[in-house]
Amino acid sequence: MIDIKSAAQKAMQHFSDVYSEEEYTRVHVEEIELAADKKSWWVIIGFDDMPQGSLGLDLFQRSYKRLQIDAETSDLTAIKVHQMA
Repeated sequence: MIDIKSAAQKAMQHFSDVYSEEEYTRVHVEEIELAADKKSWWVIIGFDDMPQGSLGLDLFQRSYKRLQIDAETSDLTAIKVHQMA
């Protein structure tokens, strides 16, 4: 099983691969958790995103994605939009 540091690194790598066409700033791992069944890691990545319709103004909002990383293979198995409370 991969450890927490490896899961975070793989999540960042997968995020960069999937969203390579986007220009996000301040991309960071915000939270990480081993699933109850110990088969995957859930990693929340936060990033600054320019909302649609901002007309080129520097109006960034913090957005989050929740990535599921297989604990054995480190493959990306899911990406979901995450709302922070």
